[in-house]
Order: sequence, then structure tokens, then C-alpha cells
Amino acid sequence: MEYVVVKYPRERQRNVYVDGQRAGLINRLIRVEPGSHRFSLEDPKDFVPDEVVLQVEGTSATRPATVEFDVADD
Repeated sequence: MEYVVVKYPRERQRNVYVDGQRAGLINRLIRVEPGSHRFSLEDPKDFVPDEVVLQVEGTSATRPATVEFDVADD
């Protein structure tokens, strides 16, 4: 099992989608299988990029991979 934390500066809670399925919340550990995954956030689409593709391997609960989204320009 691998671990990822998805960050987004605008909110404290927002759903994270991994490979099109709701997988957890921003700023919390999300467990995924090893391999390549697509990460995105729930609407509204006020973030960039639309999605992040990341190869997730060699992580642990204390050393997770990090995915970061930024606030989109209005």
C-alpha cells in the first residue's frame, strides 16, 4: 500500500478523486495501490491543474507522496 497527501490552499476540506473515484479529503493521508494514478478535486473547478498524474511508489504513512493544486485565476 502507498500513501499520498493532496494539498489545496483555499479550503480545509474538499474531496479528492483518484482515478475518477472519491478517495478521501485534502490534507489527509490517502492510501492507494502502487502505480500511476490520476488525482483531482471535486467541483467547483477553482483549482489548477485539472488533474495530476503521479507514479506512486516507495511511500509510507510517515513519508507520503505529495500532490499540490493551486488556486485558479478568476
